[in-house]
Amino acid sequence: MKILFVNNFFGAEGGAEKLIFDEAQLLKKNSFEVFFFATNRKPYLTQTGYTEYFPEYVNYRAIKGARRVKYLFKRLYNLEASGKIESLIKDIKPDLVHFHNIYHHLSFSVVNACAKHKIPLVMTIHDIRFICPGDGTFLRRTGSGEEVCPDTPCISGNPVNCITHKCKAEGFIANLTAAVEHLFTREARIYDKISYFICPSRAIMELAGLYGIKKHKLVHIPNFLQDSYFKIKPEKTNKGYFLYVGRLNREKGVNSIIRAMKLLPPEVKLHIVGTGEEEGCLKKTAEDENLGNIEFLGYKTGEELEEQYKYCIATLLPTYGFESFGLTIIESFAY
Repeated sequence: MKILFVNNFFGAEGGAEKLIFDEAQLLKKNSFEVFFFATNRKPYLTQTGYTEYFPEYVNYRAIKGARRVKYLFKRLYNLEASGKIESLIKDIKPDLVHFHNIYHHLSFSVVNACAKHKIPLVMTIHDIRFICPGDGTFLRRTGSGEEVCPDTPCISGNPVNCITHKCKAEGFIANLTAAVEHLFTREARIYDKISYFICPSRAIMELAGLYGIKKHKLVHIPNFLQDSYFKIKPEKTNKGYFLYVGRLNREKGVNSIIRAMKLLPPEVKLHIVGTGEEEGCLKKTAEDENLGNIEFLGYKTGEELEEQYKYCIATLLPTYGFESFGLTIIESFAY
């Protein structure tokens, strides 16, 4: 059986990409053929064929002001991605297409392209962008900063709240674009073309039902770890540091643990593993506060990451936005 995985990126971006790669490896071990389709953003997680079909990656965050309007249609409906995935389908003839994160970059044009070929379609809902245009965080801006949405105002399909509450930090055009994209996807009823939705947590499953996805299409399959994690021998000593592992984005709340480090003795350390759009700001905050007990270690994997887990006092998950099912939790339990 041939399965085509479709995701915005085929690199080490975050938990979703790691899960996709692990799932693909598991399927390969069980004699499935696995193929990938993504934008051409590099580096890729591993070597794969068919990269000539990957459409151009556009860094929308780097596009400012009115220039965002120029790229609005591409975000709504990426014709290049649609055309290239059709060419790939004709070449490899998959039996099943498994969508993951396709918002903004590949866009839902790839769903329509695959549906035309009468291929069964499934989708893993990794986060809640489908009901929260503000990057799927359930955070909105107030006069004094940010707060968690007290309800789910956009779930009914009225994303004007994204504009009025300035949910995205980049400004009015960014919020307008997000609202239009959200409304377009809902009104085009693209989700109707997907046979089943895989939900990593019961919270996402419940929200998907409230959004209007039929309950018989929702399947709860929790995130998982590879078998190698169950061979780990726990280390009962520590080397005096707390550990954060994950993307350095605003909703992850890393700034809160940096502030907390000011209250601890300097011999207690904090190791931060990961990269992201807030990395520069977080480093500057640590430097401005003269916090020599914080180390930014960048992206790590394999044995290097294993060592960090083994010898920490505890791992920290300071997320203050919506967290679907952080891999850090089960990775920590394995140690």
